[in-house]
Amino acid sequence: MSEHIIKPDHVVEIRKTSNTKYDFYTSDKTHLFGIQFQDGARGETGVNGITVDGLFIACIDHLMSWQSTDLACEHNTRIIALLEQAVEECHLRHVDRAARGVSGQAKP
Repeated sequence: MSEHIIKPDHVVEIRKTSNTKYDFYTSDKTHLFGIQFQDGARGETGVNGITVDGLFIACIDHLMSWQSTDLACEHNTRIIALLEQAVEECHLRHVDRAARGVSGQAKP
């Protein structure tokens, strides 16, 4: 997969460099960090990246830290609630996959 820009803005540019990797850059093109998502079923490939729900949990924690300051706002409250709902859906997906006996496998 060739590298392409997903969301440029005045602060950060996000480049998808593979099916599971994203690199973040400043507006002056300085590389900040990369995110490597899990590539393959953990039961088959082992742990090799962050899960979507893991990233959501980190985002919730980060937003919650703002909510105890004078920068708290209703927008963050709603974003946190939506991310918590997304984490719950990830959990329900895991429960469903376990019940069907396909957890940790690259099967539908």
